[in-house]
Amino acid sequence: MESRRKIRITSLLAVLGILGGAWGAPFSRAAGSGPAAALNPTILNFPSQLATTTSAPQTSTLTNTGDQPLAISSIAAVGTFAETNNCPASLAANASCTISITFTPVTGASGEVAGLIIITDNALPGPQAISLGGLAANFSLAASPSSNTVSPGQSATYTITVTPSGGFSQSVSLACGALPAGANCGFSPASVTPGGSSAATSTLTISTSSGSQSAPQPWLPPRSGPISLRVLGWLLLAGLGALALRRRAGVAGAALTTLALLAALAVSACGGGSSSGSNTSVATPAGSYTVLVTGTTPAGTSSVQNPVSFTLVVN
Repeated sequence: MESRRKIRITSLLAVLGILGGAWGAPFSRAAGSGPAAALNPTILNFPSQLATTTSAPQTSTLTNTGDQPLAISSIAAVGTFAETNNCPASLAANASCTISITFTPVTGASGEVAGLIIITDNALPGPQAISLGGLAANFSLAASPSSNTVSPGQSATYTITVTPSGGFSQSVSLACGALPAGANCGFSPASVTPGGSSAATSTLTISTSSGSQSAPQPWLPPRSGPISLRVLGWLLLAGLGALALRRRAGVAGAALTTLALLAALAVSACGGGSSSGSNTSVATPAGSYTVLVTGTTPAGTSSVQNPVSFTLVVN
């Protein structure tokens, strides 16, 4: 019985030694027995960081507490973290180097995120590790109701809810994707700012069209009404010009001049020949449509976008 107890205690100490080395705990060889690695700190926590953006760096110091060089094979980041370091391949006894770590939540990440920095070397027990944690700030969209039914010419109303996570508190701009013919959308307000754990809402209105069309009308001169002074002036000038030219160029030249003047008069009188534009509205076709709304927030030189889709039925 006593021998079994000794075996269990020895095994437990061995496991603790391995775990201690894996997490950078101060388990090391006795003085004068070779290289030994110590990390300070062994745990780093990053504050709320917007998805796809990179945090400010945090550092941990690796020290060779032994009396022989520490041969470092690799230093690697696990998870959505990255590291840089100034550690040499062989770290002298009692020497130290610095590992700098940053946190970059990926697109779609939200809430708590975990990771590791693993240092592979010739210290026993090993490898050493730095435990990492962070908060990914993000948001999600929801639409209520999930489906609305209207007739052409009517409007459908939805509530768009923006819910934050991981400490997100930035402004989110809302926009509609493709809509059926004759439909348009509007938000009130067009952007919202959730805070901490508080969601924000906006009212979306999608308007459809029953359809109407008016054909363009050609310009026609007025059928009746007094002649303006401007028109009378042009006629007078045309007549005087014709009389003057008749004496010099004969009847043919006078006629041509009169026609030219009258043509200029006609163009001026009708305002250059313009016509009224058309006013056409297409009826929204009957059918079931999937509508996409996207929320966008700035993220450094880029942006974070999250969508929500719902249904619009037109009878």
